[in-house]
Amino acid sequence: MMNPPADPQVRSEPLLRMFLLSTLDAEDARPLLRAHADSAAATIDWLRRETAEIPADPDETQLAQRILNEIGLRQNQAEYDWAMWAIAQLN
Repeated sequence: MMNPPADPQVRSEPLLRMFLLSTLDAEDARPLLRAHADSAAATIDWLRRETAEIPADPDETQLAQRILNEIGLRQNQAEYDWAMWAIAQLN
């Protein structure tokens, strides 16, 4: 962790799928975007429930979990917002 690779290979299958949306008609793209938004919303709900169970005065492990949950919340909120925006663009 302290010595990350100089050229990390990061691949995201969902991002690749979203990139390829341009190959679909709007009628075919909308349900895929809706499914992406629904998945992000479900993950947000789950993370909020998990985070709510972390005590106000967490130990180190619980604090690490809260920090991890927060990045998940922020990433999924961004993906949800983007998917809803993209659906609106197709309408």
